[in-house]
Amino acid sequence: MRKFSYTLCVFFLALAFWGCNSDWLNGKTQSVTFDGSSYFLPVDSDTTTLVLSGVKGHDLSCVVVNTSTDAISSRYIVTDVIERSSLSEEESFSETQAPEQEGIVRIDYNPQYPEPNLPESASRSAQEVNANTSSNTPVEKTFTVGKSTKTFYAPTDENLSNWTTPINCTLRAVGTDDSGETICYVWVHNDAYTDSAISSESKINTDMAEKLATTFAKHKKEETALMGKESDSVFYIAGPNSKKTVEPMENYSETGTKVNIVVYDIGGDFEKTKESASGTLGFFSSKDYWIFDESCFTSKSVRYDIFGDEDTASYYESSNRGKVFYCDSAFCNYNSDAFKKSQIKDTWWVPKDNSPSGDMVSTMFHEFQHMICYGNKKIKNSVTASTWSNEMMSMLVEDVLREKLEVDTSSAPSETRLPDFNKNYFWLGADTWLSGEDAVYSYSSAYAFGAWLVRNYGGAELLHEMSVNEYADWESIVAAVKTVTGFDV
Repeated sequence: MRKFSYTLCVFFLALAFWGCNSDWLNGKTQSVTFDGSSYFLPVDSDTTTLVLSGVKGHDLSCVVVNTSTDAISSRYIVTDVIERSSLSEEESFSETQAPEQEGIVRIDYNPQYPEPNLPESASRSAQEVNANTSSNTPVEKTFTVGKSTKTFYAPTDENLSNWTTPINCTLRAVGTDDSGETICYVWVHNDAYTDSAISSESKINTDMAEKLATTFAKHKKEETALMGKESDSVFYIAGPNSKKTVEPMENYSETGTKVNIVVYDIGGDFEKTKESASGTLGFFSSKDYWIFDESCFTSKSVRYDIFGDEDTASYYESSNRGKVFYCDSAFCNYNSDAFKKSQIKDTWWVPKDNSPSGDMVSTMFHEFQHMICYGNKKIKNSVTASTWSNEMMSMLVEDVLREKLEVDTSSAPSETRLPDFNKNYFWLGADTWLSGEDAVYSYSSAYAFGAWLVRNYGGAELLHEMSVNEYADWESIVAAVKTVTGFDV
């Protein structure tokens, strides 16, 4: 249940359903007057239109209570409830279906490729960094904003499948903490950059890049305090018959252990995005945490022996060797206010004050969680987090850090995910992961479960424990609940 912290009165509106059938849709109009004697306003089970009196200046919440033993289809559930302090003296609403989602709903691009077929190394509960590496000299370079260039490899095709595509980028901003330490680099694809004073459409300017860098640098430590630190190590493979070892990242990455934010038009789909305000906002790819000697790619037979097929070989060959996540340039400029007001479409992509959209701010810390998760689970403990639990954790980061990130509630998962959950909860579970466009329903279910979980079993402490413990998925959740609360569930 969503809680309000307003100083004004909070109403709780409960709807009791004593079984549902088509007769419910032909229900009655009910009038309720608030006189201050109770903050709980029950609604009859056959009510479809509610008229409220005496509620001016107050906030209203709706709690749907199913008192039957059967699941109820969302078409029978009233979910369109007015929530604003400017309610007139008398308001009415009638709704038999959950409202359509307004604005954009993020769906991550999660590349799924098998791990290379390498000789087994000795099993261990936690992998340790190999201090006796053959290359023990850090290779980090010094970069200059506006002058330094770097080629990254990332898919620009609409299907996001061609990983070997070079993206020529220029360093446009550096994010530092209060002590002046460099936290992140913002690299912008040259095709996604503009010298204009206004950042707009699918191109961002230096001002926008600087604000992305400043925002991430300012709040990175808050996320690592919550979820644990991202890994400073990489998987290293010295040759076709070599065992996988864990090595210091600084020995192989030109950007050391700094976080790289690569901004480009993901999927090259801005023209389609421009019309629908839908597309991929960002992604993290674990392949950037893998370092292969060039001998692993010398011939097709070697590639197939290690990787199984050409697509997988190309995926790992495109490693950018370091801490990298990717953000869509157009969605940096997304103007949710213009979108909601249904203004002309061109205004959807002109941000206020060259500031990144709340959706993009959330995306950065959402994707950074995926990076943290890969280090905590795969690199350190040799376990793999399933998509549902990994996405749940990223959405909980958005949830917990929203106020600190100064992201409007309209971009919060409570607003973007729960409407879909209300409509579709009865046909998928928390760990059901659907493919394609249907994945949006899996996001909603995973978030609803996670939101309930942290609010009942330990809050931020539980979230931290789920992130850093040595387990994945349900094992991780059960173990974390035991650690934080002492309960066996």
